[in-house]
Amino acid sequence: MEKIRYWGILLLLMIMVCGCESKWPQNGKMDGQWQLMSITDMNTQEKEDVKEKKLFYRFQLELLMVTDLGGSGYGTYIGRFYYEKGDSEFTIKEMNMRNNNGDSGIAATEEQLKPFGLQGPGRVEIVTLKRKEMVLRTEKTVMEFRKF
Repeated sequence: MEKIRYWGILLLLMIMVCGCESKWPQNGKMDGQWQLMSITDMNTQEKEDVKEKKLFYRFQLELLMVTDLGGSGYGTYIGRFYYEKGDSEFTIKEMNMRNNNGDSGIAATEEQLKPFGLQGPGRVEIVTLKRKEMVLRTEKTVMEFRKF
């Protein structure tokens, strides 16, 4: 009886360990919440300090959320992105306006995403990715972040 109990518990533990694939954090150091500190326009080389606007990026699993917590009226947008841990870039597949239930399915415009340094779906180069610092580059902007 004791042997059956031992093997039963061992089997249960093995099923729990093998059956629960860890999905988080999937993106390594990039996962979590990042505060956008500055945006540099690649055409004019003009750098704008946006720290006081309290604009945040949140990476988790294959979701990216950009949000205005400073009350500037820029809104919140949810997107899907593709990233292989260790790559030097990721691809934003879509960016949609957020509603009370999450993703509204309504695509965000380039004008809506501009305050966050984004232009919409496309490739984003990871220039620097450290534990507390990240620099991203798109075709038009360079964005500097701190981990929050």
